Parts: sequence; structure tokens; C-alpha cells
Amino acid sequence: MKRPEDGHVTLNGTGFRYRDWGDQGQPVVLLHGLASTSHIWDLVAPLLSSDFAVVALDQRGHGESDKPATGYDFATVARDLQSFVDALGLQNPIVVGHSWGGNVAVEHAATYPSAALGICLLDGGTIEISAWPDMSLARAREELAPPDFTGVTLDELRERSKGRDWGFEITDEVERIML
Repeated sequence: MKRPEDGHVTLNGTGFRYRDWGDQGQPVVLLHGLASTSHIWDLVAPLLSSDFAVVALDQRGHGESDKPATGYDFATVARDLQSFVDALGLQNPIVVGHSWGGNVAVEHAATYPSAALGICLLDGGTIEISAWPDMSLARAREELAPPDFTGVTLDELRERSKGRDWGFEITDEVERIML
């Protein structure tokens, strides 16, 4: 399996980490969902990299990218994406967004219509939380918060993940991505 190279870039004063699986073919930018990282793509990206130049971004506030107190609105994260595309010199990439990353891809396409060749949305891109009945900021924070793993040991987390039927085997590689 092709191993990525990790890179860092500063965009608009914020530091971002990304993974790069190679530079052959049409550029593809992979965007993770909320409370995730670029590692979510560790099994998919090597397969794509045989035909595409694949990079995955740790978006603002995620993974090893900076975690500023502000800038989590779609206009700002779409600007982050465009600045990333420009900084790496990616010409008309295909932008693939998972979950919240799909929403980022849609905002990017709407704001920068000629920047990407196309977008691909995986389980996302149509989330408009403010349109949900009785939605408030407090309720959104509660319902969309990642699980609280405070006090959970690594061994307990491994047991939780192996004790659930995911519909596929939890290999060492899958476990590493989940962790």
C-alpha cells in the first residue's frame, strides 16, 4: 500500500497538516467530516493514488492542524480549502467531502465555481442544521458532539470497537484509523 507523506502549510495565518499520496494524474482533495481527521482516508487514498494525485487535509480545528477559537463558518473553511488548493498549486481538483466535509465542498463550489473540476459528496453536503425543528445552538452542540472518551483507556476503547458489529473486520489498520 502506498504510504503518504505528511506536509504542513500556513494559510491565512493558520497552520494546516495534510497527507499527500503522490502527484500523478488529476488532483483529488479529500475532506474529512466533523470531529475526524485526514486519517479517515488512509485505506481509500492509496487506491485512488494509482490514478490520481491525492491529498487529504486536516481541516481547521481537526487532527494536527491549528485549532483557532474562530473561523468555523462555511465561508472561512471554504476559503481555507481554496487557499490550500492555491498553496499546493492544484489545478482544478476534484473535491471529495465526507459528512461535514461534504458541506465544505458544496460551499467551496458555490463560492469558487471555477476552482474545482467537480465535487463528490459522501454522506453529507446537504446538512442545514438550522432548518431542523426546534434546533438551537445548545441542542446542536449536544447532538453533534463527538462521544466523550474522558477516562476511557486505550484498551477499553479497543474493546468497545471490537465489541460492536461494524459489518467489517476491525483489522490493525482499521483500528489505527479509528484511534
